[in-house]
Amino acid sequence: MPDETRAEVFRCNRDSHGKGIPKPTVTKATTLAWVHAEFVSRFGFMRRTQLVRTAGVDHRPEIAELKENLTELGERLPTMRGAAADVVAGQMNGIAARLAELEQLPVIPPQVQEIELDTTWGDAFVAATDEGKRRIMLDLSIRVTVGPPTGWRRPVGERLAMTINRSHPEQDALDDVAYQESL
Repeated sequence: MPDETRAEVFRCNRDSHGKGIPKPTVTKATTLAWVHAEFVSRFGFMRRTQLVRTAGVDHRPEIAELKENLTELGERLPTMRGAAADVVAGQMNGIAARLAELEQLPVIPPQVQEIELDTTWGDAFVAATDEGKRRIMLDLSIRVTVGPPTGWRRPVGERLAMTINRSHPEQDALDDVAYQESL
């Protein structure tokens, strides 16, 4: 059973504080309420999107392997007689048929599509558990930082800051492609 007299707090876990400087703490309930209100007010109206990745289709490695097999069997066929020659000829016909099929198929590159969902980020955040809210914020590269307590009993809301870290290589690449297409 948790200790009822002790308030649950978040404590800074970074080693960036000098020796003898206490690590800042904030009350868990107050911080979660601030994060909830701040997230919903800043991102709650935005529609959720989802990246759907479709694998490409490329039969070139299989085509190269079949060509090698066909060449190898073609070199062996003149040295064979009777039933063995018939079996190898049948194998060569089967490989040639498969090769003809594969050469007719186009190479399809992998694709990434962004699909707009029917819900907003606010809907998802409100419906999520604490761990789900944490996952949403991590996925969106949102970071909540706590400033030092510079005044006596400075309110937690004045010490907290919500920032977005936009250093996602995938998103930067998608933004670049969208920009190039708009030109």
